[in-house]
Amino acid sequence: MASAIQPDTPPHTGGESEDTKYAAKSKANKIISFFKGTTKTGVNTALSTDPIRASIGSKTAQNRLGVVPSKGVSPDSGPIEFPCRFHGKKGLLRIIISAASPCISFANEKTPDKSEFVVPIPEIRELKKVGGLGWKSKLVVGWSTDRNVVDGLSIVTNKGEEWHVTAVQLRDELFNRLVAMGGQKWESW
Repeated sequence: MASAIQPDTPPHTGGESEDTKYAAKSKANKIISFFKGTTKTGVNTALSTDPIRASIGSKTAQNRLGVVPSKGVSPDSGPIEFPCRFHGKKGLLRIIISAASPCISFANEKTPDKSEFVVPIPEIRELKKVGGLGWKSKLVVGWSTDRNVVDGLSIVTNKGEEWHVTAVQLRDELFNRLVAMGGQKWESW
C-alpha cells in the first residue's frame, strides 16, 4: 500500500532541471537585451545629430541621412523612380527613357520640376555600390534597431563628373537597370 501512495521518482542523475535551464536562458536573454537596448540608444543618439550636422555642411552626416528608414515604411517599387538623397536632400532618381537618349536625373522633393543633375546613360563610365555606413557600423546598427540599412550608388561619367546618391531604397534594382541599359561593356572589379 505504501508503494501505491508514493509516486515513482527517477533517481537524480546530476543534470540540470528544467527550472535551472530556463533561468540560465532568461539571464542570457536579459544580458543580451540590455546590451542591445544600450547600443540602440547610442545609435539613435548618433543618428539624431546627423540632420543638424548635415545642415552645417558635414559630408559624412549628409551621407548618413536616411540610411536607417523608419519602421513600417516599405520601399516604393521602381522601375523608373527610386527614392534617395543627394547631398542629404530627399528626392527621386528617375530613369527617363522617353528622351532621344535615355538618361537619369535627380529631382529634389521640394522642387520636383527642377533637376539637380541629368546624366545620359551612354555617358556613364562607372557605377559603384557604396555604403552609407562602414560594414561594422552597418552590422551594429542593423542588429540594434532591427531594421535594414540602405546604401547608395556612385555614378561616374565619361567627363569625370561623379554623382553620389545615398539612402537608395532599391539600390540593387537601380544598379541592375542602369547596367542593363545602354551599349556599354561592363567590367566587374
